Amino acid sequence: MNWRQFTVALVQALAWPSVVAVVLLAYRRRIAQLLGDNLRRLTVGPIAAEWERVAEETRATIDAVESLPTSEEGAAAPSEAQQLLRLARVLVRLNPSLSIVKSWQASRVAFEDHLPMDDEEFREVRTLRPMLKRAIARGLIKSEAGLVFEQLQTLAFMADRVEGQKPTAEQAEDYLRLVEAFLALLAADTKAGEGANKTA
Repeated sequence: MNWRQFTVALVQALAWPSVVAVVLLAYRRRIAQLLGDNLRRLTVGPIAAEWERVAEETRATIDAVESLPTSEEGAAAPSEAQQLLRLARVLVRLNPSLSIVKSWQASRVAFEDHLPMDDEEFREVRTLRPMLKRAIARGLIKSEAGLVFEQLQTLAFMADRVEGQKPTAEQAEDYLRLVEAFLALLAADTKAGEGANKTA
């Protein structure tokens, strides 16, 4: 093949793409007007749909959080765990995954609040499992409540890690009830401990 044949073959190969590029450049404003908002979605692809979904969930979450009642003057301020549970309750239908995350955070905060964190034995521990073992060994938490806490952690992990499956609102509601039951167990442990201290 000589250079003339090569040039002809090259022009033939580039003819249609060149014509399409020239037409798109020449009529780009008109094409943008025809496609409107869809042009952005076309260029961004599947990320646009995901962005819109997450942005809508975020707006709904903000609206729901703003509608939460504020504590009345003179009333005791809710604990951090109670605040997290109120937020989780609001998010059950809007964003079940986030509701489970907030419920788990509430159980963790309540558990850590239940421990004497100023005690050096607990201050040096950074992970939950050893902290839980020490709390049970010292009688600060009953083994049954400790088992419930471990199971709550497992469920939260499963809800966050299962590929391609998001938790349903019913599962988030169920998880929230389990966390509330766990907090009731902790409260019962606290009252039992206070009663034992008074009799001693």
